[in-house]
Amino acid sequence: MLPFSEIAFSDEAPAESPVQIQLREEAGKIGSGSENLQLIKNLRIEVARMGDQAERKRIREALRDGDPVRQYEAIIMAKAVRGSDMICGLAELLSDTNGYRSISLAGANPSKRQDDVVFAPPRIEAAKALAEIVNAPLVSPSEKGKPIFSEEDVVMWKKWWDENKQQYEQPAGP
Repeated sequence: MLPFSEIAFSDEAPAESPVQIQLREEAGKIGSGSENLQLIKNLRIEVARMGDQAERKRIREALRDGDPVRQYEAIIMAKAVRGSDMICGLAELLSDTNGYRSISLAGANPSKRQDDVVFAPPRIEAAKALAEIVNAPLVSPSEKGKPIFSEEDVVMWKKWWDENKQQYEQPAGP
């Protein structure tokens, strides 16, 4: 989850919407122990869907984050937000070379068994997200009788991206 200092709103917006106000208030609780991270994530998605460019940019930047937790959360958020910019960000992950990554859960009670959380390669998660948000005639793994996405599916999505990226990429501004 982004630190509060990174959840600022663009000065370009004339007035904050009620959702933006709620996000600012909830994000202000981060670190207090009373924060609701799921609510904050949902509010960030809603603000990005409303077109807040600063929030959309933060999600795209988090897609490139080296922390697997933040990157995975960004993939989920990009999938929920949708749009050309999110498709571009997800497509960039198709070339990510990271494999499976894990983090250890640190618990308050050292006598209890702790577990690791394993994250799939970002390119696999990106392919799964693209399969849900892009209206393309690609065959999903489940239609091929496979239970999961594979490197073969990533290659298929890379090929799709090479053929279609012009319609999603925004031209550079002046």
